[in-house]
Amino acid sequence: MELLFLSVTTLTTTGFSDVVPLLVVARIGALLARRGGARVHEE
Repeated sequence: MELLFLSVTTLTTTGFSDVVPLLVVARIGALLARRGGARVHEE
């Protein structure tokens, strides 16, 4: 919940146009990291 609060605070202070792309990239990066890690562990 703290992370969500920080995200909302950041959005309200810097604006959606600046933060949304960063959040999307971070989200995709996290998903790719999980998948990559899973593949490595499987092999």
